[in-house]
Amino acid sequence: MAKRKYIFRVLFYKEEKEWIALALEMDLRGYGKTKPAALKELSQLVASQETFAKFKNQIELVWFPAEEKYWRKYERKCRKKEK
Repeated sequence: MAKRKYIFRVLFYKEEKEWIALALEMDLRGYGKTKPAALKELSQLVASQETFAKFKNQIELVWFPAEEKYWRKYERKCRKKEK
């Protein structure tokens, strides 16, 4: 079986001393002391979610959007980068 490629937006933010990588389209969060560590954990969670969806034979279970407030936060960060 061919590997699937998922394209999704990731919002990085910090809470206390920990980085969080949030996959907006999946509402999954990876945590770590650094951004790369949080992203690595998130990648593992995405793979687990895909495995679960395949097991259930319902690939649509991969997609579950995050709360609107996180989408707005992502959009604000994108606008700041454009300036």
